[in-house]
Amino acid sequence: MHQRAEFLDPTLAYWRSNPSVPDAVRRLLTAERAFSAPAHLRAEPLSAWLRALLARYTSVTGELARDPRQAAGGIQTRNPVLWPWCRFLIRAVTYRFGVVEAWSAEAEELADIKVALALFNVLLDDMADTAQDEAVLEVLLGIPANPGAMGSRMIALGRPELAGYAELAMVTWQTCGKRLEALVGRSYQVHALMLERDYERLFAAQRFSCALNHRPREILGLAPVALDARYGASTVSAILAHNANRAIFFDLDLMVLHARAPGVHAALVASGGVERYTQLALLFQDMHQLGNDVATGTRELALDDLSNEIFTLTSELLDRDTEVPLPRPLADLVGGKRPLSLVAAFEHRKRLKEVLRTTRPGSPAHEEARRLHDGLGANVELLTNHVGAVARCFGRWLGCREAASDLLSRCAEDTERAEILEANDLCLVYHLLYQGRI
Repeated sequence: MHQRAEFLDPTLAYWRSNPSVPDAVRRLLTAERAFSAPAHLRAEPLSAWLRALLARYTSVTGELARDPRQAAGGIQTRNPVLWPWCRFLIRAVTYRFGVVEAWSAEAEELADIKVALALFNVLLDDMADTAQDEAVLEVLLGIPANPGAMGSRMIALGRPELAGYAELAMVTWQTCGKRLEALVGRSYQVHALMLERDYERLFAAQRFSCALNHRPREILGLAPVALDARYGASTVSAILAHNANRAIFFDLDLMVLHARAPGVHAALVASGGVERYTQLALLFQDMHQLGNDVATGTRELALDDLSNEIFTLTSELLDRDTEVPLPRPLADLVGGKRPLSLVAAFEHRKRLKEVLRTTRPGSPAHEEARRLHDGLGANVELLTNHVGAVARCFGRWLGCREAASDLLSRCAEDTERAEILEANDLCLVYHLLYQGRI
């Protein structure tokens, strides 16, 4: 554990000294948490069926990463630390509604199902944000209603190399559905409509992300009413938050409660507690996504993935504050056309990646493209900090936490309330400590 703790220590020191981090968040970043994190993750057991799915994922994405048909910056295998990281936090934030014994036998299977659903979400997310292929994404989003024939569909789209990837997404979804129904039985139907609604919201978020990466000027130019009509929410942050899966996981917790403690479930429904806990799940979902945005920004910038609220917020703030000077080479790129200048940086980096892919390494054209590509990336990072986008995200996280604490006072006992808040604080801490590796 000592070696891993030393590895995490620079990350801990970075966030503790970062001026964008409010004092209230900095106090959560303790050395004890940092040093115990690797031991917690190593202790997370993964069932045989889940390990088999993850092994298949590693094999499929590894083959894709080596496939020359993928454009530069294609799908890569996620860091394997992601899965125990997910499982540890999933168990921490599971709702027990004061009936701990109801989860004694089901906790491990429920956690594994949620990790597998996180894998399904990663498969969607990497198609939307990394491959940025809208046609393939639509096929994957259609799996719940229209599974099967994944290979022939990929061939029809001219993407035969993605047949194994699409097949894995289908198998993952079907496996989760079968195991969930086996776990909760007829209780699945009690909250099936809630689960369907929350998946519709998640799928809308994936469509939004992919469209934003393809047509950023059009999407960012949509009025709130148009965003709501097309993607189910009126702001970028409200749309993207559904990627965090937390509302979906809450639906599963309700199914388990109904199956194992029906009397408690009935009392919760009668008291209006389900509605209050649903609001709570959405607040924690917002907090989770904000932590994810801060932790994954560097990885998403490398992929030229604009669907991170830090980038869209930076673009908005930069357009509003015309006193902020634009650094070079971005200033040279946009000239006097300041609106959506950050978007211009992402667009041009994509064009430069194509140059890098098609020119000989070491050639003048290749080296110039590399210089500009890296320079624009550094500009984005500089502007993100300069306009205070990260600080605003932390501020929003604290605002959501305060609202959640107030809501918890009306739907949980004092001891459970403290545990729930502590668990969701831990989500932010682990996002920050594992920055760049999740």
